[in-house]
Amino acid sequence: MSIAVVVNAYDRPRSLARLLSGLRECEAPAGTEVVISVDGGGSSRDEVLAVANGFDWHGRSVKVIEQDDLGLVGHFRRCGDMVDELGPIVMLEDDLVVGPTALRFAEAALDFTASDNRVAGVCLSTPWFDGFRHQRFEPLLDGSAAVYLKIPWFHGMAWTPEQWHRHRVGANVDATVELPPAFGDLGLDEWFPDATRALIAQDNWYLAARQARAVNFGDAGTHFSEATASFQQPLIQGSFRAPVLLDLDDPDVVPYDEYLEPDGRWLARRVKALAELDVTFDLRGIRSPQSITTEWVVTSRPSPKPVSQWGAAMVPLEQNLISEVPGKALTLCRTADMSTGKSADRWAELTVLRHAHRGRPPGIRGALRRRTIEMRSGRTGER
Repeated sequence: MSIAVVVNAYDRPRSLARLLSGLRECEAPAGTEVVISVDGGGSSRDEVLAVANGFDWHGRSVKVIEQDDLGLVGHFRRCGDMVDELGPIVMLEDDLVVGPTALRFAEAALDFTASDNRVAGVCLSTPWFDGFRHQRFEPLLDGSAAVYLKIPWFHGMAWTPEQWHRHRVGANVDATVELPPAFGDLGLDEWFPDATRALIAQDNWYLAARQARAVNFGDAGTHFSEATASFQQPLIQGSFRAPVLLDLDDPDVVPYDEYLEPDGRWLARRVKALAELDVTFDLRGIRSPQSITTEWVVTSRPSPKPVSQWGAAMVPLEQNLISEVPGKALTLCRTADMSTGKSADRWAELTVLRHAHRGRPPGIRGALRRRTIEMRSGRTGER
């Protein structure tokens, strides 16, 4: 499959220069075109255009497009719409750094997913943190080089024309689709919430590289008043090797939903106690109780009527279910019997924090001890 690269640039000449420097070192499929789209309105527009026009793509021509002031969402859509002219594309925003295998991985992943209407596109990395508890996200290892997410992770994205038009950001969005509470912190100049709503409504997924092929530098810009290193993670090096990829119907695959929790339909089949149940996984205790509509729930919140319980010695949390690790960190109960309220939420938070630190971090020993005492005395049973 031939691909093209579309670089989405705005008002950050140094960021663009850094991205293009890395892009030049990428292994690129033969005939790969590069288009640099520069949005209008920025105070450094002339500098950005100078960097774009000075880019040498191994002696091949580079098309530089000067856009009107489209804004963040409008420019994102305009770049995606270039599939009509270019065919399959990899879109790179200007604050990314790409590894040497980014383009070859995108090509392989697009080719693998092109015939599956459940796949909305490809991501060049997987988030290293969960975005809700802000603890490490460690999906189960299934032998694949990628993981299916109901999150359109934006640190390098790729689409075939069919994928883009089926899931074009902002098209046919159902605003009633409920999102995780953390999405409420995102501004109106974001395409991310609507793209996630579409994935939820259509029960579709992105295929995301487990090892980062691109990382975000978190440069100051529209969303950050100053640079942040929060998105940094190891960037895979070396020459490209064909990745092992599994499709959604493979029994070993565990996709992750918009909460970055295991999709219940897949994980329940792996756990004997859950095989016949209509169950939601709330392992990090971040779902609102109202959003859990199944009869059963597996949660890090407490319950006065646990049916089964597991420990939290193994990583990720869901591995404790599969390996039937004894303990009381995770609880299966009827949803109606799940404790709610501030004490239950705090209990879940401490459970996740303890797990994230591979044991009991010094700063929460006293808090954990107090919560244990409260649990034993029955003072956390708020409903």
